[in-house]
Parts: sequence; C-alpha cells; structure tokens
Amino acid sequence: MTAHRLLAATTIGDGVRTCQSAGITGRGVSHVVGTFSSGFYICAAGTVFAVGGPKIAAGPIHLVLEAPPPPPSDQSIVRFGPDTLWTNTCTIDLSRAASHRPTQPSPAQLRVIAPTLARLDRRDAVPNDVVHVWPAVRIAVERSELHAARKLLEGLGDGLTPTGDDVLAGLVLFAHWADPLSVMPNEVAVHAATTDLSRCFLAWAAAGQSIQPIHDLLDAAAQVASSADLASASAAHDQFDRAVTVVASIGRSSGKGMLAGLGLAARAWSIMQE
Repeated sequence: MTAHRLLAATTIGDGVRTCQSAGITGRGVSHVVGTFSSGFYICAAGTVFAVGGPKIAAGPIHLVLEAPPPPPSDQSIVRFGPDTLWTNTCTIDLSRAASHRPTQPSPAQLRVIAPTLARLDRRDAVPNDVVHVWPAVRIAVERSELHAARKLLEGLGDGLTPTGDDVLAGLVLFAHWADPLSVMPNEVAVHAATTDLSRCFLAWAAAGQSIQPIHDLLDAAAQVASSADLASASAAHDQFDRAVTVVASIGRSSGKGMLAGLGLAARAWSIMQE
C-alpha cells in the first residue's frame, strides 16, 4: 500500500487557482481523471489540470510539485483548502507556490520578434500527424480564417492533447498577442471538438498564456531582435535555437505542434504588416 505523503507545490497556474477557488466554495466535485509518467490529472470546476513533479513545465493548468506525486486512484475525490490540496495518496501544500503568470508581448513588441518566430515555419518541422492538412491550414491562416483552421486541426492525432490541437494552440496564442481585444481566439478554443484537457489548454492559449518554455522562446526571440553587434547576435541566435530544442522535446509531438503553429502564424502576420 502506498504511504500518504506530504508534498509542496513550487508553481501554480492561474487555471489551477480558479479550480482552487471553486473547490473551496463547494462549486462542484473535483476528482482524478487520469495519470501520466510523473503525475496525474484532476477535473475541477470544468477545468482539467495536471499535477506533476519538477519534470513538467510551469503553465496555466499545471501544478508543479517538488517531487513526483504518488498516483491517486482513478476517479477518486480530491479536495481543496485555502493552502492545501488533498488526494487519497498525498497532501499538497500550496502556500509557497509561485504563480505562473508570464509576461505577454504587446502587438508592437510582437512586430519586432515575429520575423524570428517566422523561422519556425519550415516544411520539415511540420509534425507527421498534420502534414496531410497543412496546405489547407496554411491557406486558412493566411486568410485569417482561424475557424477554418480549427476545423482542419481539432482533435487530429493521438494523445490527451492531439497534435492538431497543439498546432491550434500556437495559432490562437499568437492571435491573442497580435490583437488582445479580439474574441476570435477564445471562440476558436471554446468550439474546438477535442478532449477536455486540450480544450482547457486552448482556452488559456487564447488568453495569451502557455507553458513556460514557450514564453522563454519569446524572450530568446526578443534577444535576437535587439542584438546590436555580430557577437551578441550569434549568442542570441544560439539561445533561440536552444529554446526551440527545449520546446520541440515536449511530449511526443506537442512541442513540435506548438512551434509549427507559432511559426505559421508569425509568418502570415508579418506579411500582412508589410
């Protein structure tokens, strides 16, 4: 029998905070809906979020712990307190968790870094799961028809976050940064025919938030754009390439899908700005 453990959370996303508030006030039942190699998923207040050890990245629907948690029973009830999350295998201290609330680029800042992000738009970098729809997706994005892109990509591929949805996450993330007042990214996320977890990830992307490696990638792209001489430019490009490698390594194809979506969106938007 697995001993009940006490673990501390190191980072908590805004989506998890929303679930915590709902749980404390008794709005709905929170329960475990699946496990993965270093953690598990909880469904609470209509949101699915991940609880995992330090190998998972900080993100809007991620609760990152100091160590991998023992897996709780599937469908078991979990409870939130003001500073605590209880499962049937562990008690998680939330009191010292840092909030994941990354800085988002303004449209003006995006114009500066978009050409660097557009380098991600390469035919050989398109995940295999979406290659057959890529020409049509490209046309839809170039025409600013995000709903058409959604219909091509939603639920396409395997996994709790199918590859097509990862591409779509990159598209709506960039769309929000380019026009924070537009309702289109959120409409695309809400109408996506996909898994509950993927739809939650899309909803936060539509609000401009993603996992930390994506925001690190933006910072690296900004460094490339601001390089003042050959030496600093070379170092900045190396940093950007390392950031790309980190994102590309996430999941079976999740990171690659997001990179493809960001690159396509950046290139199409850059052309429209000319």
